[in-house]
Amino acid sequence: MVWLLALLSCTHAPPKAPSVLLVLIDGLRADRVGVYGHLPSETPMIDTIAADGTVFTRAYATSTDPAAARASLMSGYVPPQHGVRTASQEHPIQLAGWVEQLGRAGWRLNKSNVSDIEKYSFELDKSVTKVGNLDVLSGGVSLPEGPGKITSRSYDQAVRSLDSILGQAMSEWRRSNPDGWLVLAGVTGSLVGARPEARVVVTDDLIRVPLIIQGPGVERGWEVADVVSTVDVGSTIMASLGMPFDGPGGVLMNGGVEYAYHESVLAHEWFNARPLVGYTGAHGRYIQGVHDRWYPAMDDSVWAVEDSESEYPEARQRLEALRALYGVNKGLDPEVWTLEVDAAETVGWVSLAVKIRGALASGNPAAARRMFERLEKGAPQAKIVEKIRLEIGESSP
Repeated sequence: MVWLLALLSCTHAPPKAPSVLLVLIDGLRADRVGVYGHLPSETPMIDTIAADGTVFTRAYATSTDPAAARASLMSGYVPPQHGVRTASQEHPIQLAGWVEQLGRAGWRLNKSNVSDIEKYSFELDKSVTKVGNLDVLSGGVSLPEGPGKITSRSYDQAVRSLDSILGQAMSEWRRSNPDGWLVLAGVTGSLVGARPEARVVVTDDLIRVPLIIQGPGVERGWEVADVVSTVDVGSTIMASLGMPFDGPGGVLMNGGVEYAYHESVLAHEWFNARPLVGYTGAHGRYIQGVHDRWYPAMDDSVWAVEDSESEYPEARQRLEALRALYGVNKGLDPEVWTLEVDAAETVGWVSLAVKIRGALASGNPAAARRMFERLEKGAPQAKIVEKIRLEIGESSP
């Protein structure tokens, strides 16, 4: 599924600014993109775009939750600021950020939905504008449905299909806007091929995303290994339009943020565990929950194994200073930061819950009930237990 959101300007205040195309991709792991080292490449069109611009090899999303990560891209703020922490929040927080600032400046948001490449038509507003256009093309890796159908091979096929659609869109846009900026950013990675703990613990599987820029003043054929964040995208676009923005991100061409903030709240949603918050810097990733953890950097990624010899006090102080910089903490109750269940302790439970739902989806309620007894015994007060109990009841003959 591909959604086209065209943010088109009104017609005053010359001179005309360069146009910008922002491409957002859900579910694309950075390590499955050709220009990021995946061979043979499943993304020839994205690779072509990258060859004409700058690739950021250590770009990180703000959250393992797609809704929260997308909100950061479209607001320019981290989850504690914009307030979207999970996809299942009953009362979504009204976003405020760079898109809203463009709206106040007279820019207009148009939406159009298409479902596949045959129906795809990327039509830009041909009217003369003097402020410039920002077009946002948002798509996702469309995986097959059903137990056992999501494999490494089917994932690569879905990536190839999306790459073809995006390639057509980006090429057509570039023909109409030869002097514009093009920004391609991943929303979150994917659980396909991920470590078992990736659903609840912050790993590169879900937060390391592709980020590519091409346009005026952007080096061609370059790779940047500095740590950057997806909140840098909004700051960079606003800077390119000559508009002030007070978000926590930096300008990508100037190095972006020094420390990329991220969090994981699925274990809190399902098992009432304390949320994980942390940051990635040049030397590795610090994660704080009930227990502190440090994961060292290895080349352009972060090692999956905790470094038990690292000193945490300095990293803890840096995270506290980073969070204090945001000034607010929306979307989660203050009490969640005192919960005694650590997210890392729920890895096995989360895996079991996923298997139960898989058994239900494949029409095997007997196996689901057997596994549910283990889950209910191990985590009787978990929020997800009641939901699965209802799902098992609904599946009973």
